[in-house]
Amino acid sequence: MPNIRSTSIRQSASDRVFDVINYGLLCIVLIIFVYPLLFVLSASISVPNAIWNGEVWLLPKGVSFAGYNMIFGNENIWIGYKNTLIYVIVGTIINLFVTITAAYPLSRKDFYVRNFLMRVYTFTMFFSGGMIPTYLLVKQLGMLDSIWAMVIPNAASVWNVIITRTYFQNNIPDELREASAIDGCGNIKFLIRMV
Repeated sequence: MPNIRSTSIRQSASDRVFDVINYGLLCIVLIIFVYPLLFVLSASISVPNAIWNGEVWLLPKGVSFAGYNMIFGNENIWIGYKNTLIYVIVGTIINLFVTITAAYPLSRKDFYVRNFLMRVYTFTMFFSGGMIPTYLLVKQLGMLDSIWAMVIPNAASVWNVIITRTYFQNNIPDELREASAIDGCGNIKFLIRMV
């Protein structure tokens, strides 16, 4: 058996210079993005007078959690968090349902109007109605000041449908569909069990 030694590829001088410059630029970008976050965190737990006097740069001065106590003592913040969770959970479930049920038929080769529907979907992705017509539609449907004003307009995303359709086309072989059809599995059952 031949003796295989691990060998490393030598970098040329220009590669090393490139690496040094690249790491230097990445460090500068890191500082640009991380410093404001550290400053906000330090300012949030510093004494207000130290902030007003400009004494807080990186580390907090005179640690105080009075601001956090005031914020989390207010019940409106918890209502906001609750609403956010509800919108995210309900919106995600509805979006998944709409996306999968729209993408599955579009991935089928025996669905003859799929090319026409994909063109219509793509057209709506590039040329949407805009914010004001969406607001007027939500208002006319009586969904203002409800969860549905946030969830329903975003229930269908053309981009998600295109990605999911492509996934179904590339990863579900036609043979699996044919075998399941021979075994008596319909389209809905195939979608629920196989997908």
